Amino acid sequence: MAKRGDVYDLLAQIRERPAMFLEDHSLVELEKMLQGYEACLWAHDLEEDPEGTPFHTAVFSDWLAETEGWATDCGFAHAFLHEAGDPKAAFARFFELLDRYRFQDVDGAS
Repeated sequence: MAKRGDVYDLLAQIRERPAMFLEDHSLVELEKMLQGYEACLWAHDLEEDPEGTPFHTAVFSDWLAETEGWATDCGFAHAFLHEAGDPKAAFARFFELLDRYRFQDVDGAS
């Protein structure tokens, strides 16, 4: 039986073909999509076992606040847009930091 995909598999598809999933590389849309993904997992009592650090939007936002010193009170999408100043640059930076977050050491070190 094939392994069921996880959130990182979905994000890999979005990274490769953003226009199929998002309008104008919108991180706000992506954040909402990921929150919906998390809600579906919760509603159906499902857990993922991804390679690397499990992804949760709130935990990722907290990690950004801690490691980058960013204000993430309005969510990670707004933080990236504020820091990058441009939707496409913010989109690229999101995936750079996502990789760092995913493969960080268990103790939280990058």
